[in-house]
Amino acid sequence: MNAQTDHLLPHVATGPRARQDLTPSNADTRRDPDPATQLTHKLASLRQAASALHAQGGFPDRARQLLLLCEQLQQHRESLMQAGWLAGYAPWDQHLDFDAGLAAVRQLAQEVAKEWCDAPLAADGEPLALDKDGRRWAAQVLTRAEGVEVLVLGLHRPCAHLLLGFARAWLAGRACLVLCPEEHPLLEALMLALRRGLPHGGAVLRSMVGVDLGLALGQLQPADQLQVWSTPGSAEMRWEHLPGCAAERLLQLAAPGLAVVDASVEPGSPPWDRLVDLVALGIQALQGLHEHAVRTVWLPRERLAVFQEAVQQRWRAWQGSRPARHWQSGADAVQRLRAQAWLQDALAQGARDLASDPQGPAIVQLPQPAGGEGPGIAPPPLGPVLALWAYDDVDALDAALQAPRCDGRGGLAVLASADAAHRRAWSEPLARHHRFLHLLDGPSAPPAQAPQAADPEQTLRGAWELLAALDRATVRTTLKTLLRSCTVLAEPAPLGECLQQYLPGAARQDVEVHPFRRCFEDLAVGDSLLTHRRTVTEADIAAFGGVSGDYFYMHFDAEAAAASPFGRRIAHGYFVLSAAAGLFVWPGEGPVLANYGLDRLRFIQPVGIGDTIQARLTCKRKQDKPQGGTRCGQGVVVWDVQVTNQHGATVLSYDILTLVARRPREAQA
Repeated sequence: MNAQTDHLLPHVATGPRARQDLTPSNADTRRDPDPATQLTHKLASLRQAASALHAQGGFPDRARQLLLLCEQLQQHRESLMQAGWLAGYAPWDQHLDFDAGLAAVRQLAQEVAKEWCDAPLAADGEPLALDKDGRRWAAQVLTRAEGVEVLVLGLHRPCAHLLLGFARAWLAGRACLVLCPEEHPLLEALMLALRRGLPHGGAVLRSMVGVDLGLALGQLQPADQLQVWSTPGSAEMRWEHLPGCAAERLLQLAAPGLAVVDASVEPGSPPWDRLVDLVALGIQALQGLHEHAVRTVWLPRERLAVFQEAVQQRWRAWQGSRPARHWQSGADAVQRLRAQAWLQDALAQGARDLASDPQGPAIVQLPQPAGGEGPGIAPPPLGPVLALWAYDDVDALDAALQAPRCDGRGGLAVLASADAAHRRAWSEPLARHHRFLHLLDGPSAPPAQAPQAADPEQTLRGAWELLAALDRATVRTTLKTLLRSCTVLAEPAPLGECLQQYLPGAARQDVEVHPFRRCFEDLAVGDSLLTHRRTVTEADIAAFGGVSGDYFYMHFDAEAAAASPFGRRIAHGYFVLSAAAGLFVWPGEGPVLANYGLDRLRFIQPVGIGDTIQARLTCKRKQDKPQGGTRCGQGVVVWDVQVTNQHGATVLSYDILTLVARRPREAQA
């Protein structure tokens, strides 16, 4: 073990006694064995610590701290993996679990650090003007929510679930309590690294092992949030377990995933291979203990034997390259027993056992779709079980897809079809009954040459990329649910002050020094520049058409243009955009480093030959991007650009983003 990283794992070498010393509250645990009292004290301390976390900064500050933590975790990755052996993890299993969670957290933190404004109120989208004069504006804003984030973790993918759940709580400014069904060395080491890598980490992240879920739910308050990332084998989470307003939302473990294969997908084609890898990964390599695992496949009857053989080939290839995972934890054993019970029940109701490999998962063919309306075979549970249903024609498949489902909303649905009409028709019912929908498309014909045998490790990671992408999508789309939303109605000036941005109609400050000659710190929201004028000529249109190759008739055919709604030849919209940039861009060297992009571009009125345009450039919003080391750093400045004609009417409106350098460190000193 690396001596430089041993401080992260003080509990690995000293046994159960050391595992009791991981959290700051373990001394209290030994003095007071009453779980109810322990839980009460921890929730009270976490609610108090959350206020200190909020005082440390806004969303971008916490995101940057989270990015630094991700780098530290990546450096100590191997030391953390050592603890996984004590939990019975196979090497590839724990590495993929950790890597997927860390990648999702890093992507989310980067987005928040770059795009979110460091303001008490974060705008959820662009503010909307409620009248033509711009005197009344409305904005949907997000702000910090009170309460404690409670994570209920099982032993399925514990690293990813812990990292994703805690990252969302940290970014939202909430303290976090982690409930685990039993002691888990890898989780304990990871939580210790999280506490040591973040300010106030020891105060805002606590854990309890083996706590009764009913006891925990009974002590939650209306402001608290509950995340059930994976159901422990010792408890069944149901809505009736929630006492009234104990939680705003429950991330209940999703119902089994479903894959639908169209007859247009040929064996050996790219979508076929990707589907086989995905199904084999979820059912076999991870033993089916993944909430995005696909445990039911609907496919044409003539493809049944080929698909079964392809899945078993993946299993044998992976078994030859990596050892099988050991079923040592309690939750895994419970899920395995449930899978065996489901298999016996399905066989009693007419299902046919297809598995020929006793070391592999159970593969059965169902006589009818599982989980449909009315009595029948229940959907397969979590575990090493794969259920196949073979349909004879498209009408039978369409009827099964349109039928109501009695098993709740599923997790992942995969649709493999090369027929665009089928994708349009079947994507709606699949999206209605599942939380995630993945569409597989590609050439239906098999490759001309037989492909070489793929590296088992490469196919394993390729299939994992989809599951990691689903984790990132889950975190990015559900982060806002941890925050409180509010609709603000105000005039442009007070609303802009709250959001720390300029809104049209608010006061501007005309500056004497060109804004592009100012460093990031010297710019203020509302700084504005009114440019000189420029008259559009016929030569401008001809020159721009020659450079761009755009000879649209509205620009060059006077007779056709006269019969158009505009009644005359008009200039290219992109010429007006380029001419506006020529009006306000400072040509010399300065703090502006690059054009970062355009947002909300609208061509409002046409500009004809002889019209005179003028631009107004206003600093709309600033987003700091601190840099470490010797670099002076930079920031993103969003400029509001309004281009008007000789009558004062707006002809072009957009936001331009620029990278602006900060003052050198010696100048700041």
